[in-house]
Amino acid sequence: MTTARIQNCSTPVFKVAVAIFCLGLSLCLQFMMRASVEESSLPGQKGASDTSRPWVRGSISFQRSHHGPNTCNSKTKLAFINVHKASSGTIMQVIQRFGYLRKLSFVQHISKDVNGLYPDGLSKPEILMPPQGENYDILTYHTVYDRPNIVRLLTPDAKFVTILREPFKHFASAFAFYGYNKTINVTAPNQLEEFLENPGFYDNLTKRSPMLFPAKKPMAVDLGFSSDLFSPSLQMNKIGHITRKFIDKLSHEFDLVMMAEHIDESLVLLRRLMCWDLKDILYYKYVSNDHSSDYDTSNISQRLRDNHEKWDAVDYALYKYFNETMWKKISIEGKSFVEELAHFRDVELKLRVHCSSEYSALEPIVISETPWNSPFKIDSEYCTWLTTSHLCYYYLIKDRNRRYQAGSKGLMGNDTVPRDGVFFSPPYCSTECDKIKQECSLHEYVQHCYQEGLLRKSQSSSQKIKFLSVEGEFEALPLE
Repeated sequence: MTTARIQNCSTPVFKVAVAIFCLGLSLCLQFMMRASVEESSLPGQKGASDTSRPWVRGSISFQRSHHGPNTCNSKTKLAFINVHKASSGTIMQVIQRFGYLRKLSFVQHISKDVNGLYPDGLSKPEILMPPQGENYDILTYHTVYDRPNIVRLLTPDAKFVTILREPFKHFASAFAFYGYNKTINVTAPNQLEEFLENPGFYDNLTKRSPMLFPAKKPMAVDLGFSSDLFSPSLQMNKIGHITRKFIDKLSHEFDLVMMAEHIDESLVLLRRLMCWDLKDILYYKYVSNDHSSDYDTSNISQRLRDNHEKWDAVDYALYKYFNETMWKKISIEGKSFVEELAHFRDVELKLRVHCSSEYSALEPIVISETPWNSPFKIDSEYCTWLTTSHLCYYYLIKDRNRRYQAGSKGLMGNDTVPRDGVFFSPPYCSTECDKIKQECSLHEYVQHCYQEGLLRKSQSSSQKIKFLSVEGEFEALPLE
């Protein structure tokens, strides 16, 4: 998965004109969105009048939320069980950004890539990077849910969250992404339909490849469901009992289960759970690894969909229960949730216009204080960290940890801005130099080095470094 990169602006005047037009569209949509808040509320509820919203912002009234950043303490101990193919990359990137900018300690494999903890890496302390401090703060990379080991690593105070996706959409995406058709040699014209005609038969073929992600109950497996609980001869009532017991266990152990189809609502709930600021949950849409569109599912018959639901009953029951639970949570949150959601989407519109433009084309956007956020700016630095990919974050976080473990601190004693190329080498980066160069832009890496105290303010962006370049050579700078 790669992040959407900031695009070069070959025609600045045209870019500014487009940006101004988009900002006008954003304001129009904002007005419409605010108007809709007055007419609608949560599903099945009627809107409320302004008189119940005493906190005033312009002509719209808001009730100050008890979940605001100024009314509770931000939590930093978080276990996100990263379910495959469930829009989890967006949530992971949000959590990575939050932890990276606060220098929190992440659970990572000592040598392998972002998927190195899957499936049972948490049970093997010797393969983990040491924490930056006494304990880890955040788990966000793919692994199978293992509560005892997570509590051991993060402490019992950690909040537990995960995300699910509508099972048929999840199946269609996984079918294409993992190449089930090639593994099991489905040659029919419509390979998805052929699989759904006899899913049990084809699933037995997938089990011959130990590296292939399971086609049956994949979300439940990520959440710790053991396939050993089911046998081919097990009766339906027994399956139902085991499933209900599994769901009941999760409902008591997880603080929040999010829904991929309702990512905005899920993030607002996450913000409230963790007492974060609104700026912490804003996101920039990824270039998605969702491959569900690789197969046309619009003509899949109801009979075949029913086949899938019957065959994959555990994931359907899981999704149904927690989808209903999420909307109950939102209903309990009341009117302030609807208002916060509208504000969140309003800021998202402005953010996507600004962070899709060349940094020099637009002035920073100032977001005023609301019940859900302290005042902040959407500027070039914010856009950089907003659009940084999860893979870049992974290696920057690991680079920081290796430097921490080595005891290296503070500003370098070299007054010279390094040449591009030499820059991607120690001591600016650790053993992760090649990966950082592969996954991060120069701008992201420069910002990282500045964050780590390895560059001065005058060297804190790739634009500044390039500006200081003279015929390919970089000038020596005095310390500020």
